[in-house]
Amino acid sequence: YSLEHRRWVPVTELAPPHRHRPESGVASAAEMVVQTRYQQALAWLVGQIAAQGTPVCCVGPPMSAKTWTLVDTAGQYTLHFQCTSTTTVAEVERALRRAAAQVEAAQNATKTATVVLDDLHSTGVAGEILHLVKQHAEAGALFDRKGLALTPLARVGFVLVMHPEALQGMDPRKLGALQFVPFCPLEPADLPATYTTILETRFSSIASSAIRALPPVLVNAMLAVYHEERRRLQPGPGAPHYALSTSALVNVCEGLMMVDPQEEPTGYYCAWVHEMERVFRDRLVTQADQAWFDKLLSDTVEDHFGMSYADLVLKSNGCLLFTGGPSYGPVGDMTWLEDRLRGTAFNGEREVAARTSAGLEDVNRILRRLRQPHGHLLLLTELGGLPVGY
Repeated sequence: YSLEHRRWVPVTELAPPHRHRPESGVASAAEMVVQTRYQQALAWLVGQIAAQGTPVCCVGPPMSAKTWTLVDTAGQYTLHFQCTSTTTVAEVERALRRAAAQVEAAQNATKTATVVLDDLHSTGVAGEILHLVKQHAEAGALFDRKGLALTPLARVGFVLVMHPEALQGMDPRKLGALQFVPFCPLEPADLPATYTTILETRFSSIASSAIRALPPVLVNAMLAVYHEERRRLQPGPGAPHYALSTSALVNVCEGLMMVDPQEEPTGYYCAWVHEMERVFRDRLVTQADQAWFDKLLSDTVEDHFGMSYADLVLKSNGCLLFTGGPSYGPVGDMTWLEDRLRGTAFNGEREVAARTSAGLEDVNRILRRLRQPHGHLLLLTELGGLPVGY
């Protein structure tokens, strides 16, 4: 309801349009996110509610862009606190006092600090933290255990981010102080435009018109593989990591944005194949699944790029590896790669134990992910299958 117009209006008319920040080189997932109109509206709505002093609880399943939408809202939030399994109530209290101190330092009577408590469901003290939020909503203060008194904490708002299943079993009296805002996963129809926009921020500065036209081609091919692998390979007891989410698509885009400018579209096709193998194929643990993926990738290259996978490999001298940092480009000589890894991967303190081509590829895959923002890995191997030198 618009107080200005005194009538009901679509929230998308009130929410400001999303302005994507152009990035080059290595960009984090949060820096690359492109909001849909639905997410823009939710971000605006959350900001309006929090500014009135009402605590907001954003609930939604994984990969519904809760964190990205909130953090990306024009720097609106003063403090983003990432909850973990080891988070304590005392840590949250200290974060709240820091936020209040920032407001006081600003000496602006209209400014309100908003604290985002992200992944609140991951901590074992979520109920106690909710009690703090309820206490603040009712009294505008926090209880000081040492002084046995309420400490005023004015002009501080709360935005909680939680999984909906975590709400089960929580005290309804604590939840009653919250205003809930639901987040839904991106619709499949939103994915092409979202990830095309991400890549266009990198490709738009390239002079070649043929290369500037590549983002929709690369994205459509990526989504074809993504949807087919999700349909064909289901997570199970022996392969829980087969569960794919749109974070995999972000990882592919991160890799493509790291690639040095190429002179021909073929160079980006090779980079696309390399990133798809790193993000999708490397998680497959059986030869049958890997063979199935190789066939899928070969068919996708032929359908979307108009060339055979064999020709693409031959144009890359039989190697589709990319490496480097900050320069990130194709590898044409495995000897050069071995020398580079020995000299830079461990700062010259030790030699790379892997002497085979496959071993060098494994080390390069590890370094590729570690160079990316928030890059983490889980290495899976049979007992004794990973050389100590790794």
